[in-house]
Amino acid sequence: MITTQLCGDRQLEIRLTPTNARLEGSVFDATSGLTPLEGATVEIVSGTGAGQMVMTSASGQYTLS
Repeated sequence: MITTQLCGDRQLEIRLTPTNARLEGSVFDATSGLTPLEGATVEIVSGTGAGQMVMTSASGQYTLS
């Protein structure tokens, strides 16, 4: 499990091997005591799968495959 704190409109680069890997996780608002963040955009911006995008659910969760 990877936990990374980002502030504002920041990007996090993660390289996955194999390229058919599944990316899933949760997004939280750390400024309000780790409240799940609904409606955050998680997008693959390069490589295989580039352009895939998903919004987080009410519980802050997302899945890209």
